[in-house]
Amino acid sequence: MTTPAEFSEPLEIEVRDFGSATGDPANHIVRSVCAGCSGTHFWMQCSEEDGVALRTCTECKTAIFIGDSEALWEDADTGDATCPCGKKVFDIAIGYCLNEEENVTWMIVGAQCVACSELGIYADWCIDYEPNKHLLSMS
Repeated sequence: MTTPAEFSEPLEIEVRDFGSATGDPANHIVRSVCAGCSGTHFWMQCSEEDGVALRTCTECKTAIFIGDSEALWEDADTGDATCPCGKKVFDIAIGYCLNEEENVTWMIVGAQCVACSELGIYADWCIDYEPNKHLLSMS
């Protein structure tokens, strides 16, 4: 995977290590970038339990569902992602676990707090349908 210079290496490692620890290595990791303004800082609502995430750009306020979250959002128990330091602005990376056919089998949402640099995994979920390569553009 090619990593942009401004991409947080510790965040990439956090996402990769989480996937490896669960037995589903994240073999494709993408930084979330706002399609509206190219911003890279976001507020996030998510549910670790339900496997959904919605990011909102702090600059232009564009909100985008991550992966297939929109389909499950209404029934999910979601809340604001908050760093242990109390701040709510993050740099986000999405880890995709791909099979041999390059379909997504698992998604991992990692985030790094802009204020204190604390790293965390805020949601992950199984993708159990194919074809699903469209998910690779939904970060």
